[in-house]
Amino acid sequence: MIYEYIEACKQPIKIELSVNNCDCVISCVDANDYKRRFFALAKQTTTPKNYTFQLPVTSEKLLLMIDGNCKVNDFFITTFQSSVNQSDEAFIQFIELFAYDAHKAKRGMYYDDNYSIDVIRFMNHTPCRVDISTRVIEFSQSYLKQTTIPRIVLLGLHERAHMELNSNAADEFEADRLALDIYLRRGHIRHEGFEAFASIFSATSQNVQRTQTILNSL
Repeated sequence: MIYEYIEACKQPIKIELSVNNCDCVISCVDANDYKRRFFALAKQTTTPKNYTFQLPVTSEKLLLMIDGNCKVNDFFITTFQSSVNQSDEAFIQFIELFAYDAHKAKRGMYYDDNYSIDVIRFMNHTPCRVDISTRVIEFSQSYLKQTTIPRIVLLGLHERAHMELNSNAADEFEADRLALDIYLRRGHIRHEGFEAFASIFSATSQNVQRTQTILNSL
């Protein structure tokens, strides 16, 4: 196991790794709260490979972990600037603030002046949904305890698209596309975006199509 502590000071950072002979899981957590997860990536390669992980949301101190057989050639930490459209700023601030502490969320309502989230102990078939009539996004508490910050952000963006961005509120493909566009412009990690959906999709023909469309977008 390789450990690297990163003083992020709650600022957006970019982690760049160059590795080879890699059969491992690369992950990042809050150094002071391991249940606050920023990303996890399983990779296998015998040739030199470069990885970039952008984190627009960080804690004061991060712990980067490489678990398995891996040779790290280079390792760089830099800052980066991310931005979203002004019309998206309010929700981005709301969902990222919620996602940061979501692993500790108790059942009940979380809200600001514009948006509301209801944390429910368990939901069948989906970790997240929205009630268009009440404008309340619902998250499964059990899902929040074991997932990463970027995945929560993207699922929240997806439900917000159903609620106020889609031309057809029920269109899953449109909600995927609109949410991914905001998520990527904000600077969140691409593979976490894919896993946010792929890890929860059931094997229906529509979800197979959605997975392929999402892959094409990334």
